[in-house]
Amino acid sequence: MRHKSLILGALTVISLLAFIPVPTRAHTPSNMTLSYDYDNQILTVTVIHSVADVNTHYIEQIIINKNSQFVMDRNYTSQASTSSMSDTFNVAAADDDILQVTAICSISGQITRQLTVSSGGLETVPPPQIPGFPLAAIAMGLVFGLAYTLYRRRTRSPG
Repeated sequence: MRHKSLILGALTVISLLAFIPVPTRAHTPSNMTLSYDYDNQILTVTVIHSVADVNTHYIEQIIINKNSQFVMDRNYTSQASTSSMSDTFNVAAADDDILQVTAICSISGQITRQLTVSSGGLETVPPPQIPGFPLAAIAMGLVFGLAYTLYRRRTRSPG
């Protein structure tokens, strides 16, 4: 009986460890900010993309669309920093134009953001929110803890 409890406890710990996020230096772009200088017609793109080697893992391409139409793209062969990259683009835009920017990683993944141009500033469309791994780890811990408690009660009850 003790052997079964030990195995169940070990499986619970291993299952919970599988849901703990591990920091890594090789992943897809994590965030992107866009700003538009209306007076000078310049779009600034900053991509948060942590990498270990800027020459082998970097933002490879940035694609810009205006009102769902291709405007330009730019290709890169490295990233200036191990944490992010930033670039500026001359993009003619008027009030209510929607600029959509996609940054593509050289290894895997991409990120897309958009903003609505306004002479009085800009309106950024927030990205969709996805529940993170910490919430999943807490939920799994509660489920396994409850299952373990119920299992222990059932095996200890006389019957």
